[in-house]
Amino acid sequence: MINRGEVKDRIGAAAALAVALVKARAAIWLVTTNISADEVAHMGSRRFETMQAALDTALQVKGDMAQVTILHEATEILPILPS
Repeated sequence: MINRGEVKDRIGAAAALAVALVKARAAIWLVTTNISADEVAHMGSRRFETMQAALDTALQVKGDMAQVTILHEATEILPILPS
């Protein structure tokens, strides 16, 4: 698509690809009160109002072996996941 000139915003496309690659390997949950649950769901993620609620849910979903990474100001960064 990029080579065919179909993508106007290459930086935006790169960010979308990076998010898609992370989402393919890990669940992305947001702790925020500034974005509605519907908006977060539309992005394919899950919203929590508190860190404790997110951690409690992670333990319920994944059990005692749950792995959590906290990314402060995560809208500006993405993790590089080990293969």
